[in-house]
Amino acid sequence: MTNIRSFRLPAAALLVTALALPAAAQELAPLYREWYEGPASILLTPAERQAWQQQVTSDAAAEQFITLFWAQRDPDPATAENEFRREFEQRVAFADERFKTEETRGALSDRGRVFVLLGPPRRVERGGARGSGTGGPFATAGGEFDTAGSVSGGAGPGTIGRGATTERLGVSSEERWVYEKENLPEFVDRRRLNVRFVSKPGTDEMVMDQEDEVAGYLAEARTAAIARPGITIEDVQVVVQSASGGAAGASPSGGAGSGSEDAAFSAWQGEAAAEGAVAALRQALAGSTGGAGFQAHLDAGAFQATDGRWIVPYQVSTTAAPAGSEAQVVGELVDAEGQAVLSFRLDQPWRESKGQRYVKDTLVVPPGDYTLNAGLQGAGGEIVWSGSEEVAVPAGGGDAFWLSELVLSDNIFPMPEAQQMLEPYAWQGIAVVPKTARAFRQGDLLWFYLHACNAVLGADGEPTLRVTVQVEGPNRLRSPLQAEPTRASESCWVIAQGLDLTAQQFPAGDYDMTVFVRDSEGAKTLTVKESFTVAAP
Repeated sequence: MTNIRSFRLPAAALLVTALALPAAAQELAPLYREWYEGPASILLTPAERQAWQQQVTSDAAAEQFITLFWAQRDPDPATAENEFRREFEQRVAFADERFKTEETRGALSDRGRVFVLLGPPRRVERGGARGSGTGGPFATAGGEFDTAGSVSGGAGPGTIGRGATTERLGVSSEERWVYEKENLPEFVDRRRLNVRFVSKPGTDEMVMDQEDEVAGYLAEARTAAIARPGITIEDVQVVVQSASGGAAGASPSGGAGSGSEDAAFSAWQGEAAAEGAVAALRQALAGSTGGAGFQAHLDAGAFQATDGRWIVPYQVSTTAAPAGSEAQVVGELVDAEGQAVLSFRLDQPWRESKGQRYVKDTLVVPPGDYTLNAGLQGAGGEIVWSGSEEVAVPAGGGDAFWLSELVLSDNIFPMPEAQQMLEPYAWQGIAVVPKTARAFRQGDLLWFYLHACNAVLGADGEPTLRVTVQVEGPNRLRSPLQAEPTRASESCWVIAQGLDLTAQQFPAGDYDMTVFVRDSEGAKTLTVKESFTVAAP
């Protein structure tokens, strides 16, 4: 099949800087070991490292430690969102993309640690064998990271955070971050701070050149991040019980969810839904009220975030919503026993792209089988549309080979700002808009995406995944793909490919797509399937 395109996402260097783990901690589930060794380690104080090594000897103890860790850094516990954690995850996502090297994860590099703890500098200056230059602001006035900025240095222009080619030749390159008083943290009692990085010979990595001078400020940043040092795990549990009406567990996902009966469940941007709205949704789903005349589509599935958390991104899309209007989504997550474990409400303006209007968010959930119910409220609060989607989140963090749902889209684009950790339907800075009702036209480019997790790694630390796509409908097509999986997290990889829906090979009609993914190292093949339609232009 000659009309299958290979789509390469930017490679993600997710090698983790190892921290010494005591023997007991080696028995922890991978999720907790990875948390301790990952970006959160940038924030750990010496006292917290000692507490982890001495006290964390079980998964339950690790959960309590992580819950308290984030609660102590929550500047406003009265809000559903931990504002500090959200800012931290934004910085980690940016650092992972901009400062990654062949050997080190971006957030765990020297530049990544400085960026996460001190924030973006006022400007970046670079120099090397062929001159020097300065770039524009590293961040906009609104605090969002400027992912399109660039600076000059070394062998010529380069994106912020990427080393020049002269570094590979053993020629030293230099990068200087200049902080001014107005963008320095309050605990830095200086009008200006310069942080100098130099290239590590023979690599593409930049290392800090004045470790002793800056190390003190980095240590102060870790301490200053703790907004509530006196609280205990008992205090956190009391708050969670008060908010949810019941006992709550702890999870690396952190905190009580919006409207959640369990702290392991949370909605990223949504808030708690009113009981009356949830009752109206249930009535609409039962067919007794609502839903007449309004057409919409619900997409949802389980994936793994960069930090190892299991997430369920969902999207409600339509072509019927008025331009410029706001969507009011009411949702509920129900477990395999039929119990509601999370209710949420999302008020968000409809985004528009390629004639499709959509809103989307992310739920953080523990392993299990769920039904996601969602509805749209009308001006009078009535449910004008409702839908459901089954979601399976693999158990135990998953050590068996596993495939996510198959996402179909004709609309992908680079994100205009740094990807946040829980950004729905986004991988490595690329935004994806699942196609409404999976209805395409001849001439479209159909992209499909999936996560392949827990494949057996080869000697090079990478999986060997063989991908074959089969399409059945008015015409039958089957072809192996030259897929180059891109790491999405410590144990999951993204597979992304495109198909040209030519009129000759895709006559109008209904199709079933099956993607076969073989883990060659583990000698196991899994399949995932999705349906779509093709219409004339």
